[in-house]
Amino acid sequence: MPDNQDQFSPPPPPQQPSPSPPDLGAPMPPPPPPPPMGMPVMPPPPLPRKTLVSRIKDALVLIVFFGSLLLNLILLLSLTALRAQVGDTRVRETVLLHGAQNQQIAVIDVKGIITDELAEQLWPQFQQVRDNKDYKALLLYVNSPGGGVGASDTIAHYVNQVKGAGKKVVVFMGSVAASGGYYVSAGADYIMAGPTTITGSIGVMGQLPNIHGTLQKIGAHVVVIPSTPATRKSAGSPFLPWDPANRDYFQKLIDSAHQRFVDVVYQGRQEQFPDISVLEKLADGAALTAAQAKAAKLIDQDDAYFEDALDKAAELAKLDKPRVLRLSRPASFRQLLTGADQAKNPLVNIDASLLDDLTTPRLLYLWQGQ
Repeated sequence: MPDNQDQFSPPPPPQQPSPSPPDLGAPMPPPPPPPPMGMPVMPPPPLPRKTLVSRIKDALVLIVFFGSLLLNLILLLSLTALRAQVGDTRVRETVLLHGAQNQQIAVIDVKGIITDELAEQLWPQFQQVRDNKDYKALLLYVNSPGGGVGASDTIAHYVNQVKGAGKKVVVFMGSVAASGGYYVSAGADYIMAGPTTITGSIGVMGQLPNIHGTLQKIGAHVVVIPSTPATRKSAGSPFLPWDPANRDYFQKLIDSAHQRFVDVVYQGRQEQFPDISVLEKLADGAALTAAQAKAAKLIDQDDAYFEDALDKAAELAKLDKPRVLRLSRPASFRQLLTGADQAKNPLVNIDASLLDDLTTPRLLYLWQGQ
């Protein structure tokens, strides 16, 4: 029997041709070209070291930059606040003493030189006291040497309106309440001063500026031509030489304002001065201490303080739970921007009204410490 393993044995692998030996006589291929050579890479030069001066300059620049940002932010916030107050004419009420709503005492301040602007700004405060039934009394705090004749008379008129509405008025005098400061106080129901108050000075002063001599020295002159029928129109012109013949003319104007002062005091203090001739003797323009003013019956108390004046206002108005409110007006947009004071002295104020102040004759209820 044939052997099966011999029948199925795999065929032998095919014979691979043996590699031919290299041809040692053939030329060698050329070597590959070398890579291109680039520019040598140089390291960056070191930064120069800053000197102390340059460092200080850089710090100052940063301070100025961030300071400018901060100032602009503050200015933006300030203008936003100012814009909110523009046109705000409401009276601001600051509570000094809590009490019953229907037993209110208003405190209004008359401070500094009395001007037309001050009188205008005080009007809404007096009006509120006059018209609001919850206000039973007014405490007028006066700290003023006086000022314009017309402005003083206007504020005195406000006081009389409050009294006419059935409200009690008490005046408390600060350091000075002389001349126009006393004028606005005279109509009160009760006048109180501190031990060191200066008051009185009942009288009028006329001021007629004249710069004619100065203009001559600098070689300048102003031609003043009044209308033909108005022969007195140029009287008192600061650009013309002073004519003594005009003194009587101005004296009559000043004396008329003086008599008005006496009449206002007499109307307010008639119980103390049954005879006006007694008051006329006091009206010589002299300033008085509080004790002298009390002895002369120009005031009612010479040793008072603010709290005493509040107690007197509550007593006169018969209030057992008084609520005390200080009334004021928000500053105008111009005042907030410029810091202008509503009671500044018009005689020394340097602003756009200086020319008018220097060239316009004025009658003043003003005490200047002379």
